Amino acid sequence: MFKKIILFFASFLCSCLAALAQENLLSVQFGKVSIEDLAMKTYAADSLAPAVVLYDKGLSYWYSDYKGMKLVHERHIRIKILSAAGAEWTKSEIPIYKPRNSEQIEILESLEGFTHLLKDGKIVRHKLEAQDIFLVKPNPDLQITRFVMPYCEVGAVVEYKYKTSSDYIFNLLGWEFQKPIPTVWSEYEVKIPEYFSFMQFVQGYEKYDIEEKGKIQDYFGFSGSIETVDIFTARWVIKNLAAFKTLPFMENPTNNLPKMDFSLENFKFSWMPSRQKLPTSWQGIYEELKKEDKIVDFAKKTSGLKDLVKLLTNKIQTEEQAKKEYQIMQILFDYVKQNIVWNKETNRMAAAKKPENVLQAKTGNSADLNLLLVALCKQAGLEAHPAVLATKETGKANPDYPIFSRINYSVAAVTVASKTYLLDATSPFSTPEMLPLWCINGKALVLADKMQTILLAPQTQNSKTITANLNLRAEGNLQGTMTCEETGYIAYKSREIIKNDSKELAIQKSLLLGEKSIGIDSFEIQNDTLVYQSLQEKINLTAYQKIKQDNNSKELSFVPMFSLAETENPFVENVRKYPVDFVFPFEEKYTLIYTIPDGYVVKNLPSQASFATEDNLLTYNFEVLQSNSQIVVTHSLKVNTTKVESAKYADLRVFWEKIVQKHKELVILKKTK
Repeated sequence: MFKKIILFFASFLCSCLAALAQENLLSVQFGKVSIEDLAMKTYAADSLAPAVVLYDKGLSYWYSDYKGMKLVHERHIRIKILSAAGAEWTKSEIPIYKPRNSEQIEILESLEGFTHLLKDGKIVRHKLEAQDIFLVKPNPDLQITRFVMPYCEVGAVVEYKYKTSSDYIFNLLGWEFQKPIPTVWSEYEVKIPEYFSFMQFVQGYEKYDIEEKGKIQDYFGFSGSIETVDIFTARWVIKNLAAFKTLPFMENPTNNLPKMDFSLENFKFSWMPSRQKLPTSWQGIYEELKKEDKIVDFAKKTSGLKDLVKLLTNKIQTEEQAKKEYQIMQILFDYVKQNIVWNKETNRMAAAKKPENVLQAKTGNSADLNLLLVALCKQAGLEAHPAVLATKETGKANPDYPIFSRINYSVAAVTVASKTYLLDATSPFSTPEMLPLWCINGKALVLADKMQTILLAPQTQNSKTITANLNLRAEGNLQGTMTCEETGYIAYKSREIIKNDSKELAIQKSLLLGEKSIGIDSFEIQNDTLVYQSLQEKINLTAYQKIKQDNNSKELSFVPMFSLAETENPFVENVRKYPVDFVFPFEEKYTLIYTIPDGYVVKNLPSQASFATEDNLLTYNFEVLQSNSQIVVTHSLKVNTTKVESAKYADLRVFWEKIVQKHKELVILKKTK
């Protein structure tokens, strides 16, 4: 009996261990796919998914040989294609960094792939061949291997794996767990030798299903000697992830993905006396950049700019020092914007050797333009210094924990009357008070004699003011004018549309004229290139079918907010994990004045309404009044924040729904004769 009890518990323990192993390690063998996966018609958790990632694992580790140390990254991914729309997931690409004039390289060591199909109950597979793979080189420092999985059709399972090795042993890759399609299993594992210590940066709103850390030992060889080294291992798994969906008011969707990144903190090889620390604070980055001095040194080369600065600034009349300095800054800023063309390359260091070269070439990267501006301001006697930052494309920046490797951009920091302005000459629509939105990310570091950081936040008043004068016609049409005045980043965005698309599109977006029933008879735009003034738009319009006629009751009814009405709540989800990103605070003020047609009187007007979120992050006022033969509608929305966190989403959703419902209320006119 005792033996039976022992055997029972032994069997039970083995079952538990087996279940635990299955829970913590999904065994997927490359090239072998189950009939169950191939027979799958839809994904149970999301029946509309065009495809589903069945398995995605990344592994990063280091090894050494006679050529030196390498950083290796391996990846194996398997995807089920569920509909024709899922064919997009049969395409992929692998970027390889190959900088010019450098002996350090990255290489794609191997790439294998299969398309698995179920034919007459049997599994058929097709191998990824050379003709399915091609190389592109979008810039001199980057090579991309692109491939399309062969013989793919609905129902197929595609999988591929690859291996890269890199001489850039400090650049440990990060990992994104979620994709625009569901993911059953996403896993990342790293094996870091004791030589390196990395800071880990985690973002997103998903919890890890598995998070394991450990230590093993391995061997590394350097110059003929072999060392026993501690290897610190870490493994993260998230299971059954829903498809990531871009929601309204989500300017940088990738900032919301569950993701991790790494930044080297320090390192020490056996032949080094102590650990070499890398800058992980603003003070450390400041000291490192000042030591390197390439950025500051370029901006100091002002001697060749003397004649140009004198020519540009000698006509300034004001004697007041602060106004004079501001005008000088503005003139030099506008000169660079208007005369030097940005080549769309971003860098914190200039490609040219000195500022005069940028003037001669009349083009350059972002640092060429902005460091030239610093040099011009210095030559003019202004207090000017380079400032560096990490643009939004590098990821979400934490203002207090900078990542040195992400600092990729230089701007000009000019101080006038004790106020420091950050200027970026790459955009024709930026001003001393308004950096391009891609720069507003965390903090900027000013490379002056003493370290200074500046929190990057919108500094302008951003407003849209619309006034409409509309004549109601008894036959059910509207005729009249609408004017729109925009300031700050609202005007910035409209100016970009005018430059890149058309004036007509800018007007349609500004006045929300997406309906075919509204015709623009004529329009004009003022100040589209005068960035220090508000952008002004005016249209003459005719609108059809905007007024409902009831011949029985002899009534006319219409929505008083016209084309500007909020018809749908953009916040449809009951719960939202992600913050609502308005990008910048703004204010809307709309006034619509309707002239009542002869023979009609007002029967009904919507009631006045004023409400706000509980903390006044957003406030709203709506009013419809009659004044003699006119109806005056006013709408005022103030968004006093850049971001609403998910904890306050429910309140925001209710707030916006009140606006939608208020905008649905009708004005009703009754015929008197």
